[in-house]
Amino acid sequence: MSMQLDADIEFKMSSTKQPKNQSELKHEENPTIDKIESKEQVPSTESDKPLYQIFKEYVDSQNKLCEKAYPQRTKHFSDLPFEVVILILKWVASEHLDMRSLDNFSAVCKGFYVCGRDQELWKLACAKIWGSNNINNYLPMYSSWRQMYLKRARLNLDGVYISKTTYAREGERSLDNFYKPWHLVEFYRYLRFFPDGTVLFLTSPDEPKIVVGKLKQPSNLSNLTQNFYNQFISNEQSIVKGKWTLALSKVCLVLVKKTQIKNTLTSKVGRKKEKETIQEQEHVYRMEFELTGKMNNQLQWKKYEIDTVNKSSNSVNTAIFDLNKIDFPNFYFSRVKSYSINSDAPLK
Repeated sequence: MSMQLDADIEFKMSSTKQPKNQSELKHEENPTIDKIESKEQVPSTESDKPLYQIFKEYVDSQNKLCEKAYPQRTKHFSDLPFEVVILILKWVASEHLDMRSLDNFSAVCKGFYVCGRDQELWKLACAKIWGSNNINNYLPMYSSWRQMYLKRARLNLDGVYISKTTYAREGERSLDNFYKPWHLVEFYRYLRFFPDGTVLFLTSPDEPKIVVGKLKQPSNLSNLTQNFYNQFISNEQSIVKGKWTLALSKVCLVLVKKTQIKNTLTSKVGRKKEKETIQEQEHVYRMEFELTGKMNNQLQWKKYEIDTVNKSSNSVNTAIFDLNKIDFPNFYFSRVKSYSINSDAPLK
């Protein structure tokens, strides 16, 4: 089973499993052989080929992807055309970019390896992350679309970025002033990114095992149901929804949350009358992060500010935060398997 995505797997496989040429075999049989004679031997050209090409030639010569382990009367997976297998793999990767499952599929056999390394699949994945307009300009920097997907800075979409903040808060003194307690406060910040450019942000004291199930975005819903869901996650669960953009290793987020404040006015003339007024406010969160760490598993704070827009008075108040390591620690990525269980749409 493939445990991680490795961009240099072809090079490692060809170097570790490189067959010995005739000069090396002859030198083992007769150690006193002249070194000049061994240098004149022509090395095998098979070892110079990429692993994908070696497996591709083998599959083409066999004219099938795999073999049946036991004879059967019904159709076998090896009877499917190559185009149908690629279509199935597009559903495996899905719109959630579950490329880990695609790599696990490639580890089964040579035929599945050829299908899992198909350039069309990895090109679609790159276009999903960086857009289809400028990805061709970066291709000469990498050996394949797969290496671009693994080596270039990108966000992980099959899990949640989590930041844990801990601080001590002073409590009230006892009645006899004998002691003064201190409270250890812990809370989490969660960020989940979607391939369509949507991001969900949540600040909560609950642990990740309780929260990750709430950070889901329903698809294929009607407009009425979608509007109800947007209002539900904004007002009830304090989940803020917004958009994200990626430029090189810089991640920019813009999130909007609308709130309503009720004010009660009391009339001093005659009978006391109370009148309620609703004041609408809009909070705009602007965040900037730097992608760091191995496999893009960390987000480092670069900028954080909140604009509070009061629509009744048309005023805007901006709060800029001082980003220190204690109050704003880095986000660390954690994979959530349940996010990629179901495929709502194929990779396209």
